[in-house]
Parts: sequence; C-alpha cells; structure tokens
Amino acid sequence: MKPVKVDETTLRSLEFPGILAALAGYAESAVGREIISGLLPCFDPMTIKEAFMGVVECVSIAGINNRLPIRGAQDIRPELKRLAVEGVYLDADAFLRIRDNLSVCESLRAMLSDGFNRQFPRLSQKIGGISNQRVLLSGLNRIFDEKGAIKDNASKRLYAIRKEMRALRAGARKILDDICADKRLKDCLQDEIVTIREDRFCICVKAGKEADLGGIIHGGSSTGATFFVEPIRLVEVNNRITCLKKEEFSEEIEILKGATLEVISE
Repeated sequence: MKPVKVDETTLRSLEFPGILAALAGYAESAVGREIISGLLPCFDPMTIKEAFMGVVECVSIAGINNRLPIRGAQDIRPELKRLAVEGVYLDADAFLRIRDNLSVCESLRAMLSDGFNRQFPRLSQKIGGISNQRVLLSGLNRIFDEKGAIKDNASKRLYAIRKEMRALRAGARKILDDICADKRLKDCLQDEIVTIREDRFCICVKAGKEADLGGIIHGGSSTGATFFVEPIRLVEVNNRITCLKKEEFSEEIEILKGATLEVISE
C-alpha cells in the first residue's frame, strides 16, 4: 500500500515535520536526509510491520558492529547527471566521491554470508541489490591516491614524463647549488637564494648585481631590493620542464577521460 496523502495541517498538528527533522539528523548522507524529509505516514499494518522488522535488523547490526559501514557515502547524482552530456569527463574530486561510494558498497557487500542472510533477511535483500563494482573500484584506486591526485603509474606515458621531470629538477637543483657555492657570486646573492618564478627555477640576486650573475630577469621584489634571475645554465633545463608540464597535463586529461568512460560503462 502506498503512503496516504495527509494534509499539511494534520501533519503539523502531529508534529510530523519535527519528527522527520530529528530522524534526518541521524542520516549518514545527504541522500538519506532527503529521503527521510520526503516520508509520509503509512497506515497499512503489513507495510508498517515489515518496515519495523527492518529497523530491528539495523538495531541488531548496530549492537554487533556498532554501525552499518555506510559512513563516507556521497551524493554522486550531480556527477552522474554530467555524464549524460557527450564528451564530458569528470575531474579528480568527482572520482573521489565516486570511489567513496564504491568503497561503501563493497564494505556492505562484504557483510553478506549464509549466516548473515539467515539472521538479517531484509538487510541481506537490500544489500544483495548492490551491483558488484569491485573492478571499477580497483581501477580508480590504481589511478588516484587517497587525496585524489593522479598516481605516477596511472599510465606508462605519465610515469615516463614525471620520471624525466624529477631527473631534470634534480639536475636543476645541482646547478643552483653549484652557483650558490661559487664564492665569486657570494656578494650577489640574497639570503633567500632559490625561488620559483613563472614555474622556472631562479636565484634571488641583490639589486644592482644582476649583471654579475648573468641570465634572464623574471621581475623583482616589491621593495626593489631583489631581482629574480634565471641563470643561463638553467634556461634549457627550465624550457624542457615547461614542455613536460604541458605533456603531463595533457596525459592527465586523457587519463581522466579514460576513467570517465569506465564509470559510464559500468
């Protein structure tokens, strides 16, 4: 039997909205709160009994495991709605929310067993309706770390790009160390020696001494006491790093597109 439509005056007299608000405060997710807020009274004894027995099972589970493993469930309807637009791909934050949901689903599915099914038939039936997304979850875990950053080994090309970038940055640091250790340049350098300007390694040089170091000037400090100079020896290295960063970005987009297609196919 469907819930009976009750007029608003009667619901307010019964303080039904307040009851729903109090109940919604215990919900673990935004979707749960939304569902609770839309509930209406039911007057069918069998429906009420069945719902009550479901509550009893949940209370029993809470007594055994403290709570159902549903913490972390996210509202991913906006992400799924976006997927209806052809060519759209999801960003890392969206994949984090999807992965959280998949983790919750797998935690719930892991509870199923012959004993569980006999003891909690109603919960078992609901959990059994959750599709197996273990492969998709494993794929997302392979691509993204716990903070949502794309891992180096998300693709062979990304791994190669980042490996070269790390080597170049290490080489740049070595060049910078050599320059900073040069006693002839000691009087040119500020205390805060190394900085990054416009994504390029630079050295902080005292105003009026920039010509002594030689290189490309990338602006100065607000006080005018310091210039940021890119040494000539670093120009080629910085250029290559800049090109690799563009390649890295393009590859990350391709990875996001591929992961999006995996979500769509599931």
